[in-house]
Amino acid sequence: IAVSPSFRVVNLAEHTQTITVYDSTPPIFQWGSSGQPNSFTTECDNVPDAYHPNVTDECSDPSVVYRQERVDGSCDDQYDLIRMWSTGDECGNFNDHAITIGVSDNTDPVVTGHTANPQYECDSVPEFNATADATDNCAEVDAPGTETVVPGSCEHSYQLFWEWEGCDDCGNCDADSATIQIVDTQAPVWDDLSGVASGTANCSHIPEPPVLTATDNCDKDPVITYSEVKVDGLCPCDYTLVRTWEVVDDCGNPGVTQTQNIQVMDTEAPEFDWIPQNQTLDCDDITDMPNQFNDPPLTASDNDGKTYNATFLGDTRINTTGDDCYEVELKWTVQDCYGHISTALATITVEDNE
Repeated sequence: IAVSPSFRVVNLAEHTQTITVYDSTPPIFQWGSSGQPNSFTTECDNVPDAYHPNVTDECSDPSVVYRQERVDGSCDDQYDLIRMWSTGDECGNFNDHAITIGVSDNTDPVVTGHTANPQYECDSVPEFNATADATDNCAEVDAPGTETVVPGSCEHSYQLFWEWEGCDDCGNCDADSATIQIVDTQAPVWDDLSGVASGTANCSHIPEPPVLTATDNCDKDPVITYSEVKVDGLCPCDYTLVRTWEVVDDCGNPGVTQTQNIQVMDTEAPEFDWIPQNQTLDCDDITDMPNQFNDPPLTASDNDGKTYNATFLGDTRINTTGDDCYEVELKWTVQDCYGHISTALATITVEDNE
């Protein structure tokens, strides 16, 4: 057989290969250096923020879906947080991770009440704070208080017992208290002492004692006690009045004692109760010169309250013109205990009319 050079016989063989590509590996979370989180418990003020991991996949670029659910407990700050992360690739390979964070409040609040001086004067009593300062790690806390008065030995000496208590939403409580001692250590003070100066006085013009008043820092009506003692001298109108004022408040604090000494003296001479009048008599009427003019005896009253008998000093003839015509001067004197002397004179004119 002759073969034409342009004709060629080719024998071909064909084979088909099918490669099935699939993705059976789920995406992988990349949690970083802290590692995959696990369930844990924590205080309510220490709940961490949610972590958002990266995710890798062999074939695609999947995303992460994050969800959080809260399951309430017995109080506002006691609950569970369920955190869930989900991811999936285009081939339906999924990966999930979930943790539970148990949140609780086991920390007491801090209540701070009164921390100043434990003792105050009765005129500087501090005001009671009806609500104390309170802080809590998770909640707003009120700390109301109470005041109790414990009586002491007197009206302005006593104790104040202050107590505050505050509780958070989960029943954690704290309390603070203070015992304040109220005292009265200040004595009353006299208001005006201008009338208390010591001095002298005539026994017929003895000054009345001044009325003193006093002021106290707490007692509105301190008790004032007045006393007067008479110290006798040698005469009825010679003595000393010792006047004393004392003041004390209701807690027994005594003020400064005030003393006034009044030296009572007799500065006045006694006064005759009566004196014979000057008169003119006939010589026949003169029966017992001079005694007839001293009956009854003269007396004198003194401002010391006593009556003194006068001393008759006798008679003296003056202006004599004859045996039966003359003038007689009669003289009496009286002296009180203090030595003051009074003198009385009477002139009798004697005539002879027959």
